[in-house]
Amino acid sequence: MLKNLLFSFLSIGMLVQAQVSIGSDEYNVNVPLYNLADVSYSQSIYPKNSIGTSGEITGIEYQLSTSTTSNYGIREVEIYMKNVDVNKFNTVDDIILDDLTLVYAGETSLDANNKMIFNFAQPFSYDHNYNLLVVVRDMDTTYGSSSVKFLGSTADTYSTYRLYQFSSSEAVDPADTSNSSEGFDVLPNIVLNGLDGPDGSQVPNCTNVINPTNGEENISFLPVIYYEEVANADKYFVSLGTTPNGTDIYDMYDNGAENDFYVNYELEPNTEYFVTVYPSNAAGTNMSCESSSFTTGSPVANDNCDTAIVVDSLPYSGNGDGEYATAYNGNVTCANIMDAAGNTFEVRDGLWYAIEGDGATITVTVDPLTFWDASLAIKEECETGDCLAVAEEGSFGEEETITFDSEAGKTYYLVVGFIGGLPIPEGTFNITVSSNLSTTEVTYNAIKVYPNPTQDQVFVEGVDVQALNLYDMNGALVAQTENTNEISLVGKPAGVYVLQITTKDGNTLTQKVIKK
Repeated sequence: MLKNLLFSFLSIGMLVQAQVSIGSDEYNVNVPLYNLADVSYSQSIYPKNSIGTSGEITGIEYQLSTSTTSNYGIREVEIYMKNVDVNKFNTVDDIILDDLTLVYAGETSLDANNKMIFNFAQPFSYDHNYNLLVVVRDMDTTYGSSSVKFLGSTADTYSTYRLYQFSSSEAVDPADTSNSSEGFDVLPNIVLNGLDGPDGSQVPNCTNVINPTNGEENISFLPVIYYEEVANADKYFVSLGTTPNGTDIYDMYDNGAENDFYVNYELEPNTEYFVTVYPSNAAGTNMSCESSSFTTGSPVANDNCDTAIVVDSLPYSGNGDGEYATAYNGNVTCANIMDAAGNTFEVRDGLWYAIEGDGATITVTVDPLTFWDASLAIKEECETGDCLAVAEEGSFGEEETITFDSEAGKTYYLVVGFIGGLPIPEGTFNITVSSNLSTTEVTYNAIKVYPNPTQDQVFVEGVDVQALNLYDMNGALVAQTENTNEISLVGKPAGVYVLQITTKDGNTLTQKVIKK
């Protein structure tokens, strides 16, 4: 009898230990359940490489973020599973509806470690030749707290898809096209109970690089490489080169247990690269893994000072995207300006703008649209080591503003780059350039300057003119009139001039004029 009891306890211990865990990141995600909505529905596809074995799944576990469990509320759910040969969803139309196996129907609950555990009445037979689809359907039609989140990890594009409804009295029907939907590049961290995955006595299988996809083009010069987690891998070695299995950029870099690899050496534009990931554990490193390729894109047009976007009429507004900005020539430094730490001010050589002065104070504002930290510098020449002004007051996602006094007709060079010259590509942003000669009361759309180009004189319509001042491109005043709407360019050399218009209500604007 004692022998049988001992065997029973040992068997229970073995069952408890038989599990496969997938996901080591700690991102807060609103899947598999979206508590803010009245009802939600999610599908997640877990890759077979991350599972590593076939077997009977007796239950699953999700980990809630410890900072959100105080707002947790019990909900009624249904859970389904299926062996599938697809690895992601391209659109909401790829949601899988047929031949799903119901494995759980009941309430959610948390254990002392903030784990949401579901034990199945009947195990699900998982076939390692396929990926695993896990479906969680929220049957409770009352909304909860949006702060209730689960831990998740980086995964392939749209590895998880979520449907949800607000103000609904019924559970989500996944076939209903009126559902709100959203795809995620994450998977909720999950424990698959009942599976006895491979241990450290076996060399791990190869992984799949999921981003960039094999053969993908137009990749940024500082990409982040993602690959699938592999069951029983303790760490991953990453090589990157310009030939298959090449190592001329990175040679077997030890990336630890992470499944994302940040390239911090700027890659060449329009070049094909090959990345190879080698999973490893105590039994050895799998050196048989094949490379995945990608090709970098072309630099942005205003990548350098000498190819800057010309801003010759104020006010100006536009947008920029620094994903394809290069910094091969090193950071932009301002020898005459120190940063907050007492070091020479530096900004990454990002995107350039050539701003034509109008004789007034010019203000430049850059508002990041994505989460990056912008820094600005103004130079009077491309090659000079000094800067006229700099700005780096804001933090990530916050706008930066720089002002400087300009000379009419003189060109100033603005660089928009990542703060401190860090090897991180700039994100997207809005940029506005204005001066105190421009005004909100009078707009350029209201003014007509004609003929332009001209051979002799120009006329101004749309405002009551107090004075007209004409400057050449060196900033010299070459003609002026008062209380008239015309000014003569007779005898002036052919070229570009700046016409400063002062109105009788005190507003001042500028307009470029071309003399033929």
